Amino acid sequence: MFAVVLSFIVLACSGPRVLEFINSNVRQSMLFAQVAAIFVVLMWLSFWWHRGKLNLILCICSSIFFAVHPAWTMSAMHGDCGIDKLRYSKFFTVIVGVTFLFQFCLWLWKRKIKPAIRSV
Repeated sequence: MFAVVLSFIVLACSGPRVLEFINSNVRQSMLFAQVAAIFVVLMWLSFWWHRGKLNLILCICSSIFFAVHPAWTMSAMHGDCGIDKLRYSKFFTVIVGVTFLFQFCLWLWKRKIKPAIRSV
């Protein structure tokens, strides 16, 4: 049993052109981190223009997700050739992007509601 587990760890990411595959996964992971950074900056700019408790909470949560983004917290040389790093980078970027979209939709909803309240 130990030999089977050990052989998987030792031989998991070996072969021709493996380094190119690992570098490709790392590069894509960094691109997803850059997209997440853009979302976080846009969220903080949105908070700066339209302050609110929910906007602040969303900005802080997305900043935390960005701070622990797998692009710099996971190793690509762990045995899976960086596939998990890329997969989790996509997941974290989607979470930050959905949070940004939620904040944007919240802003649109509040903007739509305000004129209706003033006219009453």
